Amino acid sequence: MDVIERYFDKPTIYNKNVEVGLKVENDMLGTGTMIVDDLFFEAMKNISTKLEGIDNLGILANKMYQEIRSYFTSSDKNELDRRKTYSNNLEIGADGIIEGVKLSSLKGKNIAMCSEKSIAAYLILNNLYQNNFIKRKPSFMMSYLQTSTKESKEPHAFVLLDDFENDNNFKHILFDVENLTLLENDKGEKFYQPGLYIIDDSNYDLFLNGKQIDVKSVYESNNKYREISPKRLYGNDELFEKTY
Repeated sequence: MDVIERYFDKPTIYNKNVEVGLKVENDMLGTGTMIVDDLFFEAMKNISTKLEGIDNLGILANKMYQEIRSYFTSSDKNELDRRKTYSNNLEIGADGIIEGVKLSSLKGKNIAMCSEKSIAAYLILNNLYQNNFIKRKPSFMMSYLQTSTKESKEPHAFVLLDDFENDNNFKHILFDVENLTLLENDKGEKFYQPGLYIIDDSNYDLFLNGKQIDVKSVYESNNKYREISPKRLYGNDELFEKTY
């Protein structure tokens, strides 16, 4: 069974079909390994079915964000510790070795971050892609994110959506399901939308090879909105791609 390893000196790209048992290293190595178990797999498959037929990427991203958020959160206001929750839900193999934590055991725990949400988004999008409901091929990616308000980069996970069949300015889109983007329209009204960013052709290959790039919000493309969130840079100049 595949293990998606998180590297801190190079990005990881995974674009195979997900099977039950897939392991994903998130921001916590060792005990932080996530396991795509059968309950989680079926839950994401059910969400995919609910989203079939939505052609508009913005609407699809919005509904997916809501579904993933609903899965991982609850109305329980108790503040749970992320590391402690992982430690309390560890799966131990027959040989006594720690295998990781089933993603279904994190349902409603209010601790999911970019890695858990992004593997969920990837699974949903890949289901839609394999069943011809979307044309963009998804890839799960782990790399880095830096914003204009922070001096250092942080490990981050997200999904790439590639459309190699159409000749347009939207061939490559980065979907950041963890971070909403704050937009403002021409009336000065502000609202949040899921992070959808255009990667232009000149930056795409650099990005896959780990170079840090600037991105532009999809919502700014029609000149009706402008992004007023802190500027985001994805990737790292010292990284190199690993593709499974």
